[in-house]
Amino acid sequence: MGRVLMLTWEYPPRVVGGISSHVRDISKALAMRGNEVDVVTPEFPDAPAEEEVKISRGTIRVHRVPAYDRPAPNFSTWISFMNFSMEQRSVSLLRDEDFDLIHAHDWVVAESAIGLKHLARLPLMATIHATKKGEGVAYFHS
Repeated sequence: MGRVLMLTWEYPPRVVGGISSHVRDISKALAMRGNEVDVVTPEFPDAPAEEEVKISRGTIRVHRVPAYDRPAPNFSTWISFMNFSMEQRSVSLLRDEDFDLIHAHDWVVAESAIGLKHLARLPLMATIHATKKGEGVAYFHS
C-alpha cells in the first residue's frame, strides 16, 4: 500500500476528453487495492474544493484549486497559472503526508509535476494522453 499524488487538468465533474474518466478509474483501482490517492485538479462550478471518497481499503482525496481567478490572455498563460495553483496546493500536501509517487496526467501539468518531483525528491510517472487511440504513452523517472 502506498500514497500517490496525482496531477490532472480534468477530473469529474470536469470532462474535456478521456483524461477525466481515466484518472477517476485509475484512482479508484488504486484505492480498491488499499492505496491512498490525492488528486490535485482545477476547480469546477458546483464541485467541492475538497472531497474525500472511501473506496474499499483506500481513499481518494480530491483537491480542486483556483484556476480562473487571474485573467489569462491565452491557453499557455492559463496553463502556467493553473500549474502555479496546483503546485501551491501540492506543496502543502507534501508537507503533511508522505507520498511514494507523483503521477502526472498529460503535458498540461508538466510544469508543476517536474517542480514537485525535484522539491519532494519523489519518482515521477507521466501519462501523456493523446487524441487518437493508441497514442498515449507512460513515462517513469525516478
